Amino acid sequence: MQSMNLLIDKWIPVQHAGLPEKITLQQLLCGEKTGELCLPRDDMEFACLQLLVALTQVLFTPVDKKALVQRIQKPLTLEEYVDGCEGKKDWFDLSHPETPFMQYKGVKQTKASETPLEKLLPGLNDGQSKVFINQAGLADCLCESCAAIALYHYSNNCPNMGGGPGGGIKSGLRGNSPISTLVSDPSLRRTIWLNTLTSESVDRFFQDDQGSYVDTPNYVDKVCAGDKIYPHKISLTRGLFWCPVRFEMLDMQTSKHCSHCGCKGRAYTYFRKEPFGYQMEGIWNHPYSPMFFSTKKGKKEYYVPSINSDYPSWPLLGKFIRGC
Repeated sequence: MQSMNLLIDKWIPVQHAGLPEKITLQQLLCGEKTGELCLPRDDMEFACLQLLVALTQVLFTPVDKKALVQRIQKPLTLEEYVDGCEGKKDWFDLSHPETPFMQYKGVKQTKASETPLEKLLPGLNDGQSKVFINQAGLADCLCESCAAIALYHYSNNCPNMGGGPGGGIKSGLRGNSPISTLVSDPSLRRTIWLNTLTSESVDRFFQDDQGSYVDTPNYVDKVCAGDKIYPHKISLTRGLFWCPVRFEMLDMQTSKHCSHCGCKGRAYTYFRKEPFGYQMEGIWNHPYSPMFFSTKKGKKEYYVPSINSDYPSWPLLGKFIRGC
């Protein structure tokens, strides 16, 4: 069965002139199609935007500010798109036989490993949490597009599923429910480029003193259980596509209506997970998050601000927004 690839296939959910459709990354970045991101859940829309920015960053990093301005003003050519994807397509194949996107191939089958898809979408009723806003049954199956976005969402934005530094089901490099800040523009294509760093900025903020970067996602060149991970050893590519868990999407059905976006096609009905432990020795300088610090005993301690909860964040906006 052919697998969905984020660099080739139609997976980006947009709405244009009131009509929903899915378009390819090429169509979006080459200016062939446009629209606004369109999914039932705002957090999934935002995760999709983060994923689009990360893909663009890794594939098409502008050399300098002048090149970035050109990218904002003018779409990529087809030749530029093809050149940028060269050698990286396997990284973004959702069902790759060895390195599936944001997954670990060969998760052990146990009673505890079989997991409903609700666990990938915070706030849904999964039998262990109460219904807050959403009714039950909203993740009975997920299409390939929604599955890819949900996997990226969990690895970057969601609370962990339990477990400490030595094991369990970990959250991403920024910890549980980190706050993300991105620049917005009426054009989705321009929004993506406005949040993309130049090579000059990447070299300045993500320089490895030892020259020993592994510049691939960690679901491609894997981390071993028990490893100590040092932030200055994590390249921008590896950090943007850091997978903190061992998940494997399973039970692909060929003709199902996605419980999330409603489209009909191939869909997953559950996934497997297994505990996996490593130790982070510090905080990685993630480009999507502000960094705060506090001073204790004369020493600065840095942290990423977060909304650490299992329910939607909008009830907490009063803590951040003041009336005029």
